[in-house]
Amino acid sequence: YTSEFGGIKFTAPSEWVYSTDEQILSMMNIALDVTGNDNELTKQLLEQAVIYDAQAMNVTTGENVIIMYENLRKEGINPDTITAEGYLDIVKSQLENMSGVTYSDFSDYEKVRLGNKEFLRFKLTSTYGTLNYSCSQIQYVRKTGDFIMAIIVSSGAEKRDMTVYEDCFEAID
Repeated sequence: YTSEFGGIKFTAPSEWVYSTDEQILSMMNIALDVTGNDNELTKQLLEQAVIYDAQAMNVTTGENVIIMYENLRKEGINPDTITAEGYLDIVKSQLENMSGVTYSDFSDYEKVRLGNKEFLRFKLTSTYGTLNYSCSQIQYVRKTGDFIMAIIVSSGAEKRDMTVYEDCFEAID
């Protein structure tokens, strides 16, 4: 996966599978009949508050990486006045108030580098009450123009340190 806009490349481990373009569009409720029409696809993407750009998964363990962009203006947030840390404060507050999933064990924010790009990282645990299932999760964010680039790395059934995948990222310029 390569994002010219984000200036980053992700190379998933060999046993991982990338979601298809059709699967990614489906995550955003974009009709598959626009895939051959670049103008219509671009128009629909620009209407999205959250644009999913890539997803890769180890189908055996359930570990996965999601790369997305959140259009701050579409969310009613002035991109000139918010920082990556302010954005994470909003995300954390939203996660703490969700129903059906409990988020806990929030770490402090840390500055880290993926490739040569600086991101803020925080770790948490998500527990799905009715399924009695929990997983480790790491969120990486950085501001890119009017967007927040977010990378979410989740463990599968076995909770473990997901920072092992940081080396799968490299910067492009």
